[in-house]
Amino acid sequence: MHIISLNAQDFPIHSVTVFTDRAEVSRKFAVNLQPGFNEIQVENVAAAIEQNSIRVDGTGAAIIHEVKFQSKPTKVEEVDTAKVKELTAELKKVEAELQVNDDLKSVYKTRVDALDKAVKNLGTGSKDSDSSKIIGFSEDLENSLEKLFDYHERKALEIKAKIRTLDEKIAELQKEKDRLNQEINQIRFRHHVKNIISIQLENQDENSIDAELNLTYQVYGAYWRPSYDIRVNASGNSSQMKLVYFGNIYQQTGEDWNDVELQLSTATPGVGGDLPQLGTTTVEFYRPPPPPPVVPQAYACDTFFGSAAGGRPMMKRLMKAEANQFGMACEKAASFGAATTVADENVLSTTFTVPTKKTIPSDPSDHKVTITEQTLKVLLNYHCVPKKNTNVFLTALVTNDSDFPLLAGPASVYLNNSMSTNINMKATSCGEKFECPLGVDKTVKVIYKPTHKYQSQVGMISKSATTANEQRIIVKNNKRSEPIVITLHEPIPKSGDEKIKVKLVSPEIKPPVNGQGNGLEDSKAFKLPEVGPKLDDLNNLLWTAQLNANEEKDFLIKWIIEYPNNETLIYSERRECE
Repeated sequence: MHIISLNAQDFPIHSVTVFTDRAEVSRKFAVNLQPGFNEIQVENVAAAIEQNSIRVDGTGAAIIHEVKFQSKPTKVEEVDTAKVKELTAELKKVEAELQVNDDLKSVYKTRVDALDKAVKNLGTGSKDSDSSKIIGFSEDLENSLEKLFDYHERKALEIKAKIRTLDEKIAELQKEKDRLNQEINQIRFRHHVKNIISIQLENQDENSIDAELNLTYQVYGAYWRPSYDIRVNASGNSSQMKLVYFGNIYQQTGEDWNDVELQLSTATPGVGGDLPQLGTTTVEFYRPPPPPPVVPQAYACDTFFGSAAGGRPMMKRLMKAEANQFGMACEKAASFGAATTVADENVLSTTFTVPTKKTIPSDPSDHKVTITEQTLKVLLNYHCVPKKNTNVFLTALVTNDSDFPLLAGPASVYLNNSMSTNINMKATSCGEKFECPLGVDKTVKVIYKPTHKYQSQVGMISKSATTANEQRIIVKNNKRSEPIVITLHEPIPKSGDEKIKVKLVSPEIKPPVNGQGNGLEDSKAFKLPEVGPKLDDLNNLLWTAQLNANEEKDFLIKWIIEYPNNETLIYSERRECE
């Protein structure tokens, strides 16, 4: 058998598909196949490879018989690639510069210590206490001491300033040294084993032939997340939204993706596609479990029950072993259906193709690429929940009429070229409408008047109490020339007991016409909410009205509750999970 050894790093990556939890890498390389069987060993493949994801195809008159994967421990000299050698050389330079600065700092400290010692020893006598050697005070001595102290002050401050500068430089060099050490250790750790993909091919021709192989495999340590830049130009009925769709790519696979064809996929290869199976759900009357039997202390119960308990884990281990065996068989069987799986992934997910080739290095940073830019028509609507907050929130109603589904992700929103807010976009399919918050509009004022409550009793024999609630809300549109459509959200109590009767007196809710208002409205209809009051699924009043420029309107909301006289009502708000 003819063996050909290749280094994967010598063949650039052709294309990359980034998933939400991994990436699929494709390399292309040409080989010359001798007559008969050939084994191509591709070494130094990415460390975080998914072994079961390896696929090989190609062009040429050859037959692929087997693809194997193996890992071998590497030696230090094998791990030290060109990148490691380059980083090591840079590390030595940093260490040498760091040592020079440490030595210079030591010299400066010695000079300062010498100056301090010279000043400290002034006026001290000799060891034999010879009085003739004691310094006598004179005018010349005073001038000399003054000059000495000035020199000490000037030089000490000058040298200490140099020491502080050196400390800053040493700290920077130490930080750079730590970074280089960390990067070298990461590379060595990723390559502490040598991953080899062996491809066995048969050349049935009598002469050697050239073949081109395409090697595809998945690697961990890579993912992508969407983000958005939303810019809304609010100008009445001609308002528009410019939506920029970004893909934020993170990859630390140990391989740089240089000038590659890039695709971003929403598929999750690690999630199985099998439909969960249901058993039979039965309902029975609850019966408390019988009390445990009282075992006399004289019996060796620990040994008896201990043996039974010991047998159960054995059964679990046998079952687990069988499950693992079947799992391996399933995995092997699935590998032969790779083409079908890819087709299913394309059907069940969305793949975005980045129009230009990109370079994504293997580092801890996020790399942003533009997926698309879309201009969408918007309708502006105002909302207010005055019971909790009298601020009026501007909302853009948008229909995603692009060919790109919008995934859940963060978005920066700009209104008329000014930063407005940051939001989290919800997933939106093509053709589906969504709402985009644009922030608070201070030109629309809402006044929430104090609530008026009335109590009364009715009935002669079976007395019942009645509570009436009146709420007045004033809305003023202070815009000079722009009408608005505003929706007020006000809670209306919902009866939690048949003895509690709630009636909405004002406003009058008209019955739905042509099936509208029953929760079956078209989610793709691009229009503002209809003017007038209605109750939503949570029994909250949504009162929509149109206000012209500089117009003020009053809204009166009144509801009555009737309940038994001997009962006390409590009000609680329950939030429905979305």
